[in-house]
Amino acid sequence: MARKETFIFIGFLLFLNISNFNYSSNLPLFYVFFVLPIICLIWEPVVFFFPFIASVLIIRLRHNQITALLSKITISFIPALIVAMIIATNPITPENHLIMESSLKENFGEDCYMACGMLLSRSSIISQFVQNFESVTFDGLIRYPLIILIGFAPIFLLSFNSKLKKEILFFKHFKNLLHPILLLLTPAFFLFTMMGDWGRIVNISYTFTALFYFYLLQNNLIKINLGKITKKISFIQNKKPLLVICFVLYAFGWTPQTSLRGDVSSFPGYRVPYKTVKILYQKINNN
Repeated sequence: MARKETFIFIGFLLFLNISNFNYSSNLPLFYVFFVLPIICLIWEPVVFFFPFIASVLIIRLRHNQITALLSKITISFIPALIVAMIIATNPITPENHLIMESSLKENFGEDCYMACGMLLSRSSIISQFVQNFESVTFDGLIRYPLIILIGFAPIFLLSFNSKLKKEILFFKHFKNLLHPILLLLTPAFFLFTMMGDWGRIVNISYTFTALFYFYLLQNNLIKINLGKITKKISFIQNKKPLLVICFVLYAFGWTPQTSLRGDVSSFPGYRVPYKTVKILYQKINNN
């Protein structure tokens, strides 16, 4: 994955950390107001994950009156939304792209390729939809829903058997956490119509979901029905060897590629040490 995802995850982790109840409730608001616009400059589609940030603010500021709460949250998001709108409505021109390409080559000795190269032909919103539609394949439409179902299964199982301890705004209308989390993920599905690197979307969506869930867990905001979870996975109890095999295959036996057209890799957990040993062996022989 590219480095920009790392910055997005670090930014969200910092936000969750300062949203802890040990800090002032105004601190996360200031963070969203001043820092989130910078994160938008790093990766504009982060706007599709704003619902996760807004939900954390709603939970953190739940003791405020509803009007005051919504007003504070709305104001804090204004700078980031303005930045996102400016970027979306001002696609890069061929002349500016040439300047960027020349600067990249002269200052860093790097060629303009991948996302940088596609920026010239896919800078507008409409062009992203059109070109991505042409890249969609039938097997991709079959593969990625399965990847999402399999990859998200554990966190969905936990969410389905978890609920907030206190009734908070729209969360109080749901019997568990799964349905509100699915609603928070809904905007991210628009990215599948705009981007060809579906693996990146799945990765970011899962990371935001997991971090959001563990934020609630760490701050003792949810209760988990472990009894129901135990019943649903009872078929594998007292079968430790089978459990270990399933875990290894699940965690290390497959991985989706970044690109929509890329196939699912197999046995990456096996190939990494194999390639490492192979490279070391070749270096020893060369010496």
